[in-house]
Amino acid sequence: PGQGGATFLLRVPSASLGDALARLSRLAHVASLQQSSTDVTGSYDALAARLRDARAERSALLNALAKASTAGEIASLRARLAIVRGRIGALQQQLDGLRGQARMASVEVSVDGRRRAAVAPHRHPWSPGDALHDAGRVLEVAAGAALVGGAALLPLALLATAAALAARSLRRRRREQALDAV
Repeated sequence: PGQGGATFLLRVPSASLGDALARLSRLAHVASLQQSSTDVTGSYDALAARLRDARAERSALLNALAKASTAGEIASLRARLAIVRGRIGALQQQLDGLRGQARMASVEVSVDGRRRAAVAPHRHPWSPGDALHDAGRVLEVAAGAALVGGAALLPLALLATAAALAARSLRRRRREQALDAV
């Protein structure tokens, strides 16, 4: 046990990066950690400009289509419009991808299982006090489970008692009727 290692490439939301790194460090000895981020501002701005241009072109084509009078002109404008709509969809997907990339950070973590994670200075290895606390917690959970179980069984017990009383009363009446008939 504890003799292996692993390397992970994780994508973590940028807003949670600090918390994720702290949690990873508590799991095991982190042999190395590399964090990278890519500045996508230039790419994003260029794509956004191309998308604005494509949308402006679509708007112009729609205006031209509204004014077109011949079948050939209408067909040509519709074909160009289909191409521009496809370009708009592709640009929108690329822009959405860049937004997702900007929201995530890449973290490469190498974990060495041969070394134990460092114990925090204020925390000592498991002690009798910890054992007592854990035992108390087990008893607390067991008592909670018993209470919930009792609460679930109480209505059933009341119904069973009412049914038993009704059956006893019915037997008594039948016995009295049988004795009166004699």
